[in-house]
Amino acid sequence: MGDIFYNNILMSTNLMDAAMRHKVKKFINPISNCTYPARLTKNFNESEWWDGPLHESVMVYGYARKASWVQSYAYKKQYDFDTINLILPNMYGPGDHFDEERSHALGALIMKFIEAKRRDKKEVVAWGTGKPIREWLYVDDGAEALVRSLDIKPFIEPVNVGVGYGVSIRELAEKIKEKTGYAGGIVFDTSKPDGAPYKTMDNTRLKEIYRWVPKTSLDEGLEKTVKWYLKNR
Repeated sequence: MGDIFYNNILMSTNLMDAAMRHKVKKFINPISNCTYPARLTKNFNESEWWDGPLHESVMVYGYARKASWVQSYAYKKQYDFDTINLILPNMYGPGDHFDEERSHALGALIMKFIEAKRRDKKEVVAWGTGKPIREWLYVDDGAEALVRSLDIKPFIEPVNVGVGYGVSIRELAEKIKEKTGYAGGIVFDTSKPDGAPYKTMDNTRLKEIYRWVPKTSLDEGLEKTVKWYLKNR
């Protein structure tokens, strides 16, 4: 965990500092939504970002990413360095990691269902209870948010980039089962951790500043991702 914190702090700090020293006009800083307090149980609003500690499962990485906003705030005050800080949910899509160790739940489940179908397995095991709620952002929409930021007036406060709703891991698993054509059962391994119970974000500020919201529905994004995996696995 110490390495995770050190490496993230070092990389983020040096990158922003180099941009400032080379007079970059605008720095786009992506931040994970795991930086929100663990106690929140509804769509996270930017005004609540400092309202409590992070969930233990993401605390080390989350605080390292949150520190990048503090750096952007300090650099704005001292050097008038312009930064746009975007808070993004879990992203997915073509080119993602598809394995149990490196991927988020969505990528791991796509891999599991497709391989279970190929090997004619009777069931797929998913981690946890299936109850946690997660928001998923298709990678093309995440990339578009970054590009659109180039034309946005600098705004030091964080901006949530998301679809504004979430689905349970159980519902996600059922959707992926349908998209992959798997006919077996789903078993939830409750000995595995769930992580934070809720992670979805309010996108009101995004609508107001960007006049835009992500366009790719979860069903459409899953279909594209499953097709890519089948072609490239």
